[in-house]
Amino acid sequence: GRDIDLHAADRVLDWQRPDPPNAHRNVRWHSYEWRLLALREESLFLAYGRYQCRRFNADRAPGTRLERFDLVYVVETSPPPGGRATLERRTAWHHRCLP
Repeated sequence: GRDIDLHAADRVLDWQRPDPPNAHRNVRWHSYEWRLLALREESLFLAYGRYQCRRFNADRAPGTRLERFDLVYVVETSPPPGGRATLERRTAWHHRCLP
């Protein structure tokens, strides 16, 4: 019943750019998650979604488990000289964990 960041469930989801080191666990996860967006393969999204559900729910009590999530990318475009950067949310996948 609440919005959380799967990378840091104890932190309030604020949609701001994370401080370095960023929300990714390491450069390999960073690359993998961005490749998901680029490839847009349903089978890859499904496997990633199942993994996230298993990982998050492994030690959670009933009533606190992840039921569903959206995989949302916040993309920052580089501005032209003198311009301002813009942030755009892109929802790439909706995943339901529990039946």
